[in-house]
Amino acid sequence: MTAVRHRRRDIDGLRAFAIVPVLLFHAGLGLPGGFVGVDIFFVISGYLISSVLFRAAAAGRFSILDFYDRRIRRIFPALFVVLAATTLAALVILLPSELYAYGWSLLWAVLFSSNIWFWKTTNYFGDPDIYIPLLHTWSLAVEEQFYIFWPLVVLVLTKLRRRAAFAIVLVALVASLLLSQWLTVKSPTSAFYMLPSRSWELLVGAILVLLPPPAPRHHHMLAAAGVVGLALIAYAVVFFHETMLFPGFAALVPCLGAALLLYAGQADGPATRLLTWSPLVGIGLVSYSLYLWHWPVLSLSQLALGHTLSAAEAVVALAASLLLAILSWRYVEQPFRSVHDRDAAEQRRTAAAGIAAIAVFAGAAGILLAAQGLPQRLSPLARQYDMAAKSLAHRDLPGCGLAGPSVPADLLKRCFAAARSEPSVVLWGDSHALHIKDALADRLQARGLALRSITKNGCAPFPGATQLDQVGDPNPACAEFNDAILAAIVADPAIRHVYISGRWGKFLAPGGGGGTTNGYLRLRPGEPIGRATSRHAFIASVRGTVLRLRSAGKAVTLIGPTPEFAVSVPKCMARTVWLGSDPRRCDADLATRAEIPEANTLLHALAGQTGAGYIDALQRLCAGPRCAAGIGTTLFFRDENHLSAAGARHVLAGPAR
Repeated sequence: MTAVRHRRRDIDGLRAFAIVPVLLFHAGLGLPGGFVGVDIFFVISGYLISSVLFRAAAAGRFSILDFYDRRIRRIFPALFVVLAATTLAALVILLPSELYAYGWSLLWAVLFSSNIWFWKTTNYFGDPDIYIPLLHTWSLAVEEQFYIFWPLVVLVLTKLRRRAAFAIVLVALVASLLLSQWLTVKSPTSAFYMLPSRSWELLVGAILVLLPPPAPRHHHMLAAAGVVGLALIAYAVVFFHETMLFPGFAALVPCLGAALLLYAGQADGPATRLLTWSPLVGIGLVSYSLYLWHWPVLSLSQLALGHTLSAAEAVVALAASLLLAILSWRYVEQPFRSVHDRDAAEQRRTAAAGIAAIAVFAGAAGILLAAQGLPQRLSPLARQYDMAAKSLAHRDLPGCGLAGPSVPADLLKRCFAAARSEPSVVLWGDSHALHIKDALADRLQARGLALRSITKNGCAPFPGATQLDQVGDPNPACAEFNDAILAAIVADPAIRHVYISGRWGKFLAPGGGGGTTNGYLRLRPGEPIGRATSRHAFIASVRGTVLRLRSAGKAVTLIGPTPEFAVSVPKCMARTVWLGSDPRRCDADLATRAEIPEANTLLHALAGQTGAGYIDALQRLCAGPRCAAGIGTTLFFRDENHLSAAGARHVLAGPAR
């Protein structure tokens, strides 16, 4: 068996290759695939822990108590120091709604189950990642769940021949990988967060321990394997992106790269020499503490400042994280890890201390939850703003609003069941139509007209065009929805007027609004995927849709794009009032989102060319490139890009042009 018998500097260097991309990715400083650093950590962990377990079992020194004693001393001290510091900072920075959510994540984090919590709570209208200071603890939870059963599995495997043990681990690895790929397509959130779809990555490291040690005559092959491993990791870090389907088979690239480097590191070679470079080894030594500190620092810094961190601010945040990591490695990690040859009584005391620490932090989480995030910390106005961030309710109007990815078979019956002989009006679009629904219904009711709302979240109204998903594949549900709705509206004589609204700017953004193809459009299969194609499809679809509706005798009004903000407007304003800072920091700057005014210009021109009315939301919400979050104490937005009820009324206050 290939086991680690002494500290390998190359593994510390590999840890640096894992943590640095994660830091740069999370800080927005490049490396779009930097998130694969977590996968590299999984492989390293599986290799090192399995080495210890197999070696102890083979020597007859296997002890569950000893294993968890070491695990507690390795994981708990730095983790609980970071949790304590983060909780204190959260009391100062987080709003009641955020602190309440933080309480839940803290509870699940100390129970090493936060991956399950984040899997359960991720949704379309959920908070962005930056509002979750403990989001990164999901990976610790996956590892600790794996190590609940893995020591016992190793104990059984050591009773078998090496080939039999290898075969069993390989079968488990392949089964988990196949499940990961299936879930990545069917349930991406489950695939990302849950142990069954992640365990294969730890098993990649574990199976290396069952390989025979490399023979000296294979030195050149090992050197080549190390170079290939570096190339695989570099490829993943540079060319992967956050909206691709992941983990699944895609995660094989960084995981195999890490495995090749771990195996090749048993002999000298160019890759091994690079990984043993002292600066990399130094970063690797503090990588655990650095991982723990970096995300709370980035998250809380952005929330405190009220805007996306600039490059300079991100560098400062990472430098602060590194300093904290060095201090916690030196004064927290090392003292607990340097103790050896502990007897059973000492190990039991360690376990008791670990359980007590969990209880203390679980109790703290319970206090935050019971106190509803301690709203008494805020002034009444700040609390009002914070409550506005939670308000997503809409009146139930005739028609339909679809939130899921599928389109029901009874779509047309559901959406048009309220058809009557008298004239009616339809609002059609995505969530950016939904946010204007109530205000439009009130406006029409004053004129004796009824509104039917037909919306699908994430599905902008582009009939005849196909919206592409994260990997450039067509989204058939959106195409099916839009084509069916257009045909039904045209065929319904009771519908006299159609309002159309969507998150238009997304489809003109560089990278399709998601950093990749997510949000791009195309008219025909096989067309090149890119912004130019998407812009052409945008124009053709809107023009064709309006002309078809107009030829069917329908009046059409296009509602233009609204500004988009870096953070939730109500939360930003609540924090501004609470901390006494300048409310203008919550404004949006169109200069940083050129696709939004571009979409506005295109739609305005298309409305003029086709005889449609046009509601220019930017004209009503912005003064030049600056768009205010509201007027006085009235907010125009309920999150980063959806209008509040007051904002929707403000947009609709003037006549369409």
